[in-house]
Amino acid sequence: MRPVVAGVIMVTVAGGGLPSGVVDAGPTRRPAPQAVLNPPVEEACGVDITLVLDASGSIQSSDAVDDVRDAADAFLTALKDTNSTARVVDFGTVARETAPPGALVTTDSLAAGGVHREAIDKYYNPKPPLQPGVTAYEFRGGDVNSTSSYRAGSTSQTQYTNWDQALDQASRQT
Repeated sequence: MRPVVAGVIMVTVAGGGLPSGVVDAGPTRRPAPQAVLNPPVEEACGVDITLVLDASGSIQSSDAVDDVRDAADAFLTALKDTNSTARVVDFGTVARETAPPGALVTTDSLAAGGVHREAIDKYYNPKPPLQPGVTAYEFRGGDVNSTSSYRAGSTSQTQYTNWDQALDQASRQT
C-alpha cells in the first residue's frame, strides 16, 4: 500500500514595521512574484492525495474563485502522469466529493471530459448544493450551545464555511 499524503497549504502575507528612520511614503504596488516551475516528479513517485478546495462565500466575495480553480489545475497538472491519484473535495455550507479516491492523475483525466477536469470545472459551478434531506442552519448570534441562536431552513445563497465536514470527508478512504 502506498502512503497517503494529506496536508493543507496556506499562504499568508505578513507585513512588518519599518526600520527606524524610514518614512512611509504611502501605499506602493509590489511587483508580482516570479513563477517558478515545479521540479519534475518521477513516475515511480505515486502518491495518493485528497485535494480540499474552499468554496465558501469568502472565496467569491474576494473574487478568488478563478484563482482557486487555477491553483487546483496547476497542482493536479504537477502530478500528471506520475502514477499519483487525487481525490477532490470542495466545501461551502456542505462538503462534496467531485473526484473519487483512487482517480489516477493523467493527461486524459485532465483533458476535457476527464474526471479531474470535471472536478475543476464543477468547483463553484454551481456552488456546492445541499444534499437531499439536509437542512442548513444559520447562526444568528448568541450562545452557540442554544438552539434559539440558529435559524433552520435558511434560503440564503450565502455559502458558509464547513471545513470541518470537508476534512472529515477527506480523512475517509471511501
